Amino acid sequence: MMVAADIATFALGINYIAVIAAAVGCFVLGAVWYSPLAFGKAWSALRGLDGDATAAARPSPPMMAAEFVRGLLVAYVLARLIVLLGINDLVGAIVLGISIWLGLQATSIVGSVLHEQYPPKLFAIHSGDALVKTMFAAVLLGLWR
Repeated sequence: MMVAADIATFALGINYIAVIAAAVGCFVLGAVWYSPLAFGKAWSALRGLDGDATAAARPSPPMMAAEFVRGLLVAYVLARLIVLLGINDLVGAIVLGISIWLGLQATSIVGSVLHEQYPPKLFAIHSGDALVKTMFAAVLLGLWR
């Protein structure tokens, strides 16, 4: 069980402004990624949604809030890892971002392709989104210490 000293030690070294900026940036990147200007139309087609269904699939305010909180948690964990690993340069941030993406995110999503007949193109859209956001957050957090 954590005591007050452990909690204080756990929080040291994190730039919380950078964590919030990373979460906001990831939220915006996700909105652009799934917009009709990027991969939104392909995502809709792969999910079998027509124009009306696509409009209905737009996230509600509670879903958008949950997505922001999810991004905030990911940014915090990345910041924590950056502090624990002593990363303070671009190369270290890139290596961490690629490692997290490849070892955790992409491999988790590929499980759906293997076991649930998830279309590989949908895997590419979602894992690409995860890669872009993870790299953005890792670089921002690694350099803005």
